[in-house]
Amino acid sequence: GIGADAVKCFYVNGASGTRIEGFTIRDGAGVASTSDAIENNGGGLGVNESKTDVYLVDCIVRNCSGRGGGALRGGTAIRCLIDRCTFAGGNGAAGRNSNFYNCVITGCFGPGPAMIQAGMLVNCSVYCNSTRESYGLSSADSYNCVFAMNGASNAGGKDGNNPKYYACAVAGATGVVTADADCDLDADPQAFFAPAFCDYRLLPGHAAIGCGKAEYLTKITVPDEDRYLDFNGG
Repeated sequence: GIGADAVKCFYVNGASGTRIEGFTIRDGAGVASTSDAIENNGGGLGVNESKTDVYLVDCIVRNCSGRGGGALRGGTAIRCLIDRCTFAGGNGAAGRNSNFYNCVITGCFGPGPAMIQAGMLVNCSVYCNSTRESYGLSSADSYNCVFAMNGASNAGGKDGNNPKYYACAVAGATGVVTADADCDLDADPQAFFAPAFCDYRLLPGHAAIGCGKAEYLTKITVPDEDRYLDFNGG
């Protein structure tokens, strides 16, 4: 946990374009919960100045903690599993000032308000997370995402920092929600085949199928080799 002997798994200082690929990153932590210095944030990956052009690719980030951003502070996660990460004293169990692209975020928790603080999500599955005030996102926008079984609510914000949803399927959305007409805010919370076995394929007939839009795939800047498209460019 957080403390004087805590060790962050990865720290990147000013190296734009850094790519960390194919690791299992676990049990990393920030040093303290009393200040917002980078050494206290992002137990899995901490990026100085919260830059997002540092890429964590095809990784598992598990059981990491920090004051703000348990898994990540800054950086962009691509095709990652963010699992059971937390925070103390700040917010952002999964990430703070971080982007998530084609990721699964599950089991993250914490004593503060938000699972993700600032940043952006594209093509993500967000399942079974919980924070004290049950705000899923704060100042973070989501595109083509599925939210299911997350605490008391998936949505809501604080102090006007309500998230925005675009072409998302959200189960049980409550609180302050800003969503476009392509969203389903009453989607079935039973969304995935077998999440207990890390099978996050959508169940047949779920509202999220066909809900997303190809135009949102470029909302987050990722390397060309990581932007998967079908034959129709979708």
